[in-house]
Amino acid sequence: MDIEKIRKASLFDEKEILNCANISYEMYIGRLGKKPQPMLDNYASLIAAGNVYVTEWNGQIVGILVLLDFEDYVLLDNVAVIPSYQGKGIGKSLIKYAENYAVERGVKEIRLYTNVKMVENISIYKKLGYIAYDQRCENGYDRIYFRKAL
Repeated sequence: MDIEKIRKASLFDEKEILNCANISYEMYIGRLGKKPQPMLDNYASLIAAGNVYVTEWNGQIVGILVLLDFEDYVLLDNVAVIPSYQGKGIGKSLIKYAENYAVERGVKEIRLYTNVKMVENISIYKKLGYIAYDQRCENGYDRIYFRKAL
């Protein structure tokens, strides 16, 4: 199997992007008692704004990345990999892409957040050098916020 490069999403990708988000986050519904926010996002709007990136494996979208630009940082708003493709370095490649994206924009920090009940994600972000700096409830979700200096 061959992984393809990360590329900006087009509106033609919307159905596969939504599928990737749904498959990637459905395991958390029971833990959270509701759908995680990435399952509810308006991907057509995010794609149209140029905020969504995808990676494919043999022509199928298996990973997505949503990046939002702010004045002094980039928000890694969502990174998701279809579970059957996890453990192959796809998620790390997407996060590295996000970090490089931020550097190319001239900002010195990347931020992200995850639900406090998504303990697997918290562990990964800490291993990748992200530091927790805040925890709060937003839109009914208990979130922990991370940042990384670039």
